[in-house]
Amino acid sequence: LTDVSLSALLIIPLYGLITHQEVFDDWSCSIYGAGDMSLSLFEIGLATSIAFDRYIMTKNPKWGTWRSNLNYGKLLLIIFILCLLWSGVPWTGYGAYSTFNQNVFCSLDWRQAEPSPVPLPSTTPSYGLIQNDKVSSLKEATHRYIAFLTATFLIFFLIPVCIAGAFYYSIFEHVDKLNSTEAREENGNLPAEICTWAPKDHVAKVGLGCLLASTLPFMAYGIVCLNPFKSDFKQLDVVITPVILSRISALLNPLFYVWLNPEIVGIEEKLLKKLKKKKTPPPPQRNYHTINLIADLPTMSFPI
Repeated sequence: LTDVSLSALLIIPLYGLITHQEVFDDWSCSIYGAGDMSLSLFEIGLATSIAFDRYIMTKNPKWGTWRSNLNYGKLLLIIFILCLLWSGVPWTGYGAYSTFNQNVFCSLDWRQAEPSPVPLPSTTPSYGLIQNDKVSSLKEATHRYIAFLTATFLIFFLIPVCIAGAFYYSIFEHVDKLNSTEAREENGNLPAEICTWAPKDHVAKVGLGCLLASTLPFMAYGIVCLNPFKSDFKQLDVVITPVILSRISALLNPLFYVWLNPEIVGIEEKLLKKLKKKKTPPPPQRNYHTINLIADLPTMSFPI
């Protein structure tokens, strides 16, 4: 539902782009940007929570009794509240939500990381003081924006992704250990059924796909935000590309988390059935060998 909601948010700016209408003002952009950021951060939290749950399912540690619907509900509620609170930080002056391309797109204002303009020399002292005040305020806004972006990257992206990656890596090692030759000999050469959330022999691929599908939507944003000096914000592609990529790539999560999960879809059984249908031998052709042998028998003729 989170991925579908993120993708559905793209409908509003696309409508304005197609109809050439302004769809955002300052107030609506602040609400839209905060909702967009909260859902994006919550998606990373969900991916980490799912990796944690799969770790408990696979390795079954002693503290695995903590796994219950009530505890997971509390955990997800806490993560969602933290994401909502963090998405309101730009309202306090650390960053800002702004519109792009004639009020068609709305997102975190990346232009705050642009280099501050150098004040031009002037013979009027008051003019120079005004320009210096503007430059100092721009520098302060830039420092606040960079601090907010750095904290967001560390707290809500890098740390959760590293934790999820550590969980999946531990799962892969555990699965390889159980599927080793020695472990199979102890179990009577029976394959170990431990990862029910991925098809057989594809645990590493599905786990890596889940991790990449959760981080890929924010790669374009990271490139633009963390490298603002090479990003021309007046170009339409710089503004529209991260938005479209983040919303479309969010639809990869249902592919890895739902479609490739045997407990939900059973894709492996469906593929095996299709392969069996394709490999079924054709029906045997009729054999006329006996009739041909009878026809070749020598015959005797009797005179009448």
